[in-house]
Amino acid sequence: MTIHAKKDVDGSLSFFAIYKNGDVLDIPYTTNTDEQSVVHCTYLAGISVDDFADLFDVTYEIDEIAGEVRFFK
Repeated sequence: MTIHAKKDVDGSLSFFAIYKNGDVLDIPYTTNTDEQSVVHCTYLAGISVDDFADLFDVTYEIDEIAGEVRFFK
């Protein structure tokens, strides 16, 4: 897996792509400039837990009470 990212002069991400086996994946992402984003840093991109688990071929469990996401191989 390879991740390519570029930033603008203000530090915000202007390009973000994830490649797996040489192919770019169609994974939606969010940045600090997106309305209602949970991403607060200019150099970060957020993807869903589902997409993250798919990338690494793992399953996951969300424990909302503990505030945890656990990944399993």
